[in-house]
Amino acid sequence: MSHCPSLRCFSLLETTVLAVVVPACAMAFCFVFLWIQKMTKWSAKGFLIGHLLAMGAIPAWGCVGFFTEAVGLHHKAEFWVIAVLYGANLGSAQAFARSIFGSMIPPGREAQWYSLYEITDKGSSWLGPLVASLLIQATGSIRYSLIYLICVMIAPALLLFYVDVPRGRLEAGRPGAGAGAPAGRSETELSSAPLSPAAGV
Repeated sequence: MSHCPSLRCFSLLETTVLAVVVPACAMAFCFVFLWIQKMTKWSAKGFLIGHLLAMGAIPAWGCVGFFTEAVGLHHKAEFWVIAVLYGANLGSAQAFARSIFGSMIPPGREAQWYSLYEITDKGSSWLGPLVASLLIQATGSIRYSLIYLICVMIAPALLLFYVDVPRGRLEAGRPGAGAGAPAGRSETELSSAPLSPAAGV
């Protein structure tokens, strides 16, 4: 197994393929996780928490490299595995996040709230590179930025445990909640039903 302390040991072709692997896996696994959700009836919230924890495990694996050079993003093979795992979780996580967010928007106000979503999403894209740059400048190693990545993945997953999605749907007055519930189905059944990545968008 070839030793590879960073992406600098990849050729231009390998870097290009690596960059294609992530979005390709993201697209493919969106359909895989949608099928799994339909089969298991798990909630979108549960899937999103699982994705965040899985993506948090990736930089955690890199932190193992602080203590040994045997593993922990020191070899090319690890980067390929990480690219597949990250891509597999990335697309589905984004879909479930938008789906959950959309399900709690009051009808008729989707444009306003999705605009805010995009502003906070794209508008904060400078924060990660800034923190990583400061850590690299202070420590001389990019590996310390992995600690920051763990925090930004695990913290939202923990906060999501306290998000009451059924109540959010009900208070937003979404179709199928409260007084608008179809006959024959209780409000609890409707609010606890799984949400597909395509819903609410």
